[in-house]
Amino acid sequence: MSELKVSDILKKKGSGFKAVLEVDLPDLKVVVPIRHETMNSKDVKEKHKVVLKDSTGQEVFVKMVGEKKEKKHLTEAGTEAIGSVQAYQDGVAVEPFEKTEDIKIVKTAPKEYKEQFLLEKAVEIWTEEVDKLYKVADYLHSNNLIGLASFITARGYDNQYLALIEPRFIDGNKFGIIAFLTKKKIEFNHLLDLADMSNRVNTQKARGLELIEGIL
Repeated sequence: MSELKVSDILKKKGSGFKAVLEVDLPDLKVVVPIRHETMNSKDVKEKHKVVLKDSTGQEVFVKMVGEKKEKKHLTEAGTEAIGSVQAYQDGVAVEPFEKTEDIKIVKTAPKEYKEQFLLEKAVEIWTEEVDKLYKVADYLHSNNLIGLASFITARGYDNQYLALIEPRFIDGNKFGIIAFLTKKKIEFNHLLDLADMSNRVNTQKARGLELIEGIL
């Protein structure tokens, strides 16, 4: 039997956190108990997992040690790596991605395409050559498109994103460009079934105390 962890007791995987969603609008009043959990791309990272090994084939990990926080490759036992360190992915030696220096828009998609993706980061793009960047912004905006490009945030093995590049026009005489970074499409783990609504009574919150309603 595997050892029970504290995290297993506090929150079971997929169970979410308890909360209450309250909608208090002029034309809609709803109070409903809910559960929530953060959507993320950890599954993508795990799928593309990279293992570091030293010259003896021993798996090593990057650790920051000492007062100066020096980066070292250490085994799980805490001993230093022997010889050179090589990264492996699915048993094949690999080299790290290099940080993006040139962003190349190779495709476009309708602006609504962005709604399919889990957006993890946003990068603002600007220039001193405003007229050239305006051509890009105007083209995308006029055609209701976003630009698609590969974007690597830092040198490493799991820092590659798809950039969804969207222009924004403000006050009629200003514009900006945002690159929304994503690793995966949105995947629902808790889709709700409309069939579960059958035989339920639609209720509203009881009418509140008039004194409170007149003050708050």
